[in-house]
Amino acid sequence: MTGAPPDIFLSYNRDDAAVAQTYRDALAREGFVVWWDATLRSGEAYDKVTEAALRGAKTVVVLWSPRSVDSRWVRAEATIADRNGTLMLETIGPCERPVMFELTQTADLSHWRGDADDKLWRAFLGDVRRMVERVESRQDEAAHASAATATAMAARSLPPAQWSAPSPSR
Repeated sequence: MTGAPPDIFLSYNRDDAAVAQTYRDALAREGFVVWWDATLRSGEAYDKVTEAALRGAKTVVVLWSPRSVDSRWVRAEATIADRNGTLMLETIGPCERPVMFELTQTADLSHWRGDADDKLWRAFLGDVRRMVERVESRQDEAAHASAATATAMAARSLPPAQWSAPSPSR
């Protein structure tokens, strides 16, 4: 993976690739940078590139379907996203989600076929946008705290005589 981390990591089963592409295209039209495994290039290590995108994404949108609930990859991606606080669940077909995700609110967009004005799609987009903004805010706070810590550590490395500005000479 090159460049900045994606806004959204799209987790799905390959048999749902056509539906996943509809989601990817719609999210991209809304201005999100979306990563999905179709962007892998020849020679890239699938697991390393996928894991870097997954861990760096601001939001992980999991598309649950009868096929994805049986996918160890999708389950693992959802578990990592849950641990990272970036998980957004969506049902694209009737299925029983893995038990550990039953207590997490899941959008049901099994009826959705790409209509940008669909009421439930718009609500889901709002949720995704809030998640991306929340994670960006956390990242900004962490960067600010890191910079402040570095400044404080640099100040401590100065000899005590240099901790304050010298008084003007008379």
